[in-house]
Amino acid sequence: MDERYIATVDMGTSKLALTVAKIAGEGIEVLYYSEKPSDGVRYSRIFNPIRAAGPLKSAVEEAERELSIKINQVVIGLPRWGVRQETSSALLNRDGSSCITQDEIDSIKNIALDSYPLDDESKEEIYGAAAQSFSTEDMINCTEEDVVGQPSSSLEGNFKVFVGAKKAMTNIDIMLNHANLAPARKYFLPSATANAVLTREEKENGVALLEMGAGVTSVTIFQGNILRYYYAIPFGGKSITTDIKYECGFTEKLAENIKLAFGACMPERLQNMSDKVLQINDEEDGT
Repeated sequence: MDERYIATVDMGTSKLALTVAKIAGEGIEVLYYSEKPSDGVRYSRIFNPIRAAGPLKSAVEEAERELSIKINQVVIGLPRWGVRQETSSALLNRDGSSCITQDEIDSIKNIALDSYPLDDESKEEIYGAAAQSFSTEDMINCTEEDVVGQPSSSLEGNFKVFVGAKKAMTNIDIMLNHANLAPARKYFLPSATANAVLTREEKENGVALLEMGAGVTSVTIFQGNILRYYYAIPFGGKSITTDIKYECGFTEKLAENIKLAFGACMPERLQNMSDKVLQINDEEDGT
């Protein structure tokens, strides 16, 4: 049997990350990971796909040389900012003598997505959806696990639908094409990140996942093992660096170093640093 690999790309505002994993039985084995400064990306969205393709192509070529494989496709994440959440529902009438199957759950989800009325289909696209609850003729507000296996003449599902810009999706395709790559799959990142870092117990009991990047900060809320809420703002670590740079007239490199060395957002540290003065000496004339 031929060996199978998965290559994933995370296009961030300040850097891109490339991971290559080998499928080993029922699991995967991570073989390679690298980071490179990104280009053509702002607020997690690709605004210049030609510029963005350069660092990506370079990262892929380095991985190919080290692993002696050819990467033709990548799994890639969708933008985190510029996404709004809406609600959608769908009803499925069925034979009440049979039990609800997982295929029917998937079918009603597709119905809800297909029937959701986008404001402008030429500019918007559905990035993902999260089931909120299901109802049968006997029970309401059930989880997916509860309704599978129930006999019922009807099945209703309620969903959160996440809508984003179609141009952002198109720019991903343009970038990949210029990097000689094809999209294996595009992921709605809040769900993927939560699956990677949160335990089932945390998602069941209720948890807010705060993700702070260079250009975007987002919050994802889970309760009852269901994604209940998502929101992002175009503010991140790079915003702080930019403020220091322009307020003080520093270079971006110096502003970044100051932020990393002296920045603090913990209350106990802020109390201790509130009256401190940072003196920067010019390397040439000592001013």
